Amino acid sequence: MPNTSLGLDAGSHRFPLMTEQQEAQFRNFHRVHPHVYEQLKTLALRLKNVGVQSYGMKALFEILRFNALLSVDNNFELNNNYAPLYARLLMKQEEELQGFFKIRTLR
Repeated sequence: MPNTSLGLDAGSHRFPLMTEQQEAQFRNFHRVHPHVYEQLKTLALRLKNVGVQSYGMKALFEILRFNALLSVDNNFELNNNYAPLYARLLMKQEEELQGFFKIRTLR
């Protein structure tokens, strides 16, 4: 049965059709790796500031992976399943990024 509350901030974020296990895995990753959110936010805002109207989160994931390799962080792993969650989270928490990412219905 899907769980509709992400609960990052006492249940204030809700993503439809997530299982409890998926939610727990994402929450744990987000808690352990807060720099991922910050880096994604920085990249998205830089794009927005140069006039980009919308962008894909998976492209930003690839930029993070590329930067990790350049910094010799071979242990950096970023689950593609988190891309739509980070896109939604950024658009909810960062006013200037509302509507910036193209999103689909979560399955």
